[in-house]
Amino acid sequence: MGTLITTVTDGQKKQYLRFVEDAAEKAMKEVGLDKDGIQKLIENGDEFQTRIIVAIQRVFSVQPVCRQGSQVELYVSQRLQSQRDYGAD
Repeated sequence: MGTLITTVTDGQKKQYLRFVEDAAEKAMKEVGLDKDGIQKLIENGDEFQTRIIVAIQRVFSVQPVCRQGSQVELYVSQRLQSQRDYGAD
């Protein structure tokens, strides 16, 4: 038997996007991002997005959450290098 893949509902997509937006606003307040901090994120948009994707993937992963110098950092570096070498996913 094949795997049944169900599509995301419009309501689920809206809720997901609200979560991401709320998290971004919360992070902005908690980290104390200023004009220069936001500009750094903009300039490093690909890396910033990759880190968000990795964080979302970790929600569904059974691997332990790792910190700097870890497997997650290695994965982010490899993914970014792959994007540079081959373009976006």
